[in-house]
Amino acid sequence: MEGGTSNINALIYIRGHQLDYDNWANITGNPIWNYKNVTNFFKKFENFVDNDDPNKGHTGELMIEELSQTYGLLSDFFVQAGFEAGYPKVDLNSYYSQGFDTFKFTKKRGQRWEGFSAFLQPAKESEDHDLTVYKYSTVTKVLLDRMNRAYGVEYIRHGVTLAAKATKEVILSAGAVNSPQLLMLSGIGPKKHLRSKGIHVKIDSPGVGKNLQDHVGTYVGVFTINEPLTFKVERDMNPSVLMEYLTQGTGPLSSVGIYSAGAISTKFELEDAEHENRIVWPDVLLSLIGHSIPENFSIVASEENIKYEILENFWGPHREHDAFHIFVFPTRPVGRGEILLADKDPFSKPLIDPKYFENSRDVKVAIEGIKMAVEIVENSTIFRSIGVELSEIPLPTCAHVTFRSDDYWECYLRHLTLTLYHPTGTCAMGQKNDLSAVVDSELRVIGIESLRVIDASVAPTIVSSNINAACNVIAEIGAHLIKTTWQKT
Repeated sequence: MEGGTSNINALIYIRGHQLDYDNWANITGNPIWNYKNVTNFFKKFENFVDNDDPNKGHTGELMIEELSQTYGLLSDFFVQAGFEAGYPKVDLNSYYSQGFDTFKFTKKRGQRWEGFSAFLQPAKESEDHDLTVYKYSTVTKVLLDRMNRAYGVEYIRHGVTLAAKATKEVILSAGAVNSPQLLMLSGIGPKKHLRSKGIHVKIDSPGVGKNLQDHVGTYVGVFTINEPLTFKVERDMNPSVLMEYLTQGTGPLSSVGIYSAGAISTKFELEDAEHENRIVWPDVLLSLIGHSIPENFSIVASEENIKYEILENFWGPHREHDAFHIFVFPTRPVGRGEILLADKDPFSKPLIDPKYFENSRDVKVAIEGIKMAVEIVENSTIFRSIGVELSEIPLPTCAHVTFRSDDYWECYLRHLTLTLYHPTGTCAMGQKNDLSAVVDSELRVIGIESLRVIDASVAPTIVSSNINAACNVIAEIGAHLIKTTWQKT
């Protein structure tokens, strides 16, 4: 898919916390990855609309808009509730410690502005472009010579095996699942695993496919209110709403239903920050989901792999109310998963073991985040002014546990577990003497000449936010590194 998952994501644009990138710089030993330097690369591709902040980009290819002012009043309620709880209003796309902010979105006049429209299409339409895209093609391996130099890729198109040759270098941008898969199919990876699949080992790289991180959490709710401030499909979907979207790019249809966020720190992070003598680095993100319960949630049940009857018992009684949820997830998980090959067939799906919530610290952080979300909403005067109530109906699979207890929230978390589809870290950057590192700080595969990986897989640690912005800045820096390399020759 041209443009990748920016075609189907939630459009949310958050750079991440400054310590996310400072940490990358420390891990790799290269200051190009610290937040101060990374900010300059963010600004190159950003185009914030109606925002003159000098720390943001305003002339780049990627359009970034505020939430439509004609919709989403509940967003301001959430930010105000955070303020009442002691969290300031901050800019989640700049320097911050903790705080609440309205989301920014990759949109242009209310419509999705994805990677294809922002970057690929202009390049393809340029008169002097030299970009060729082969659709319906599957890369099966990287071609390596006897000196372990990459000189191209093998791919299959319409049943025919072909090769694309490189005169300078090969770039893998297949994502955190398929980039490690391709490296392993090419003989680059953990030697014991490769040999078990009958693959000749070119380079023993133990970190390939390891270090898998993702953001996983849960919907906390149902919170009901007595004012019509959420989006109810049956009530709010009408011809005038459609016309507003088509003519002005505003209104409910210009929104994905996710309005604002709070980056907060649990007691565990506060203790760590004090012990390490550093600023607070939020370990939980709260996202306000402003959709009420629909009449039919079979699509939700199918997409999220939740039994319909469970949602019917849990959500069904609230169909008539305006309601919202808070999505809660630990931003910096301790647990690590892995990606393995099923066999040496490039068309076999890789084996993905995310190891969600196997680490007890991640469970504790998530539970604490859930309790903090409930407390922020219930104790705010602004939410109480619209009659907010957390449903007393327990999740059916957890009805045997005392409601609102830590045991209940752990049960809830484990039964209503939802990924945000942020796989990261499986070809991690690092220093050359680090056996777990797959690529160096310039994204070159260690031990292989003329081969780089440039995608989410190179992030050694996941950023503490949605990852679309981080993926774009990895690409921007990757392009800079490539150009710098060849300008020297």
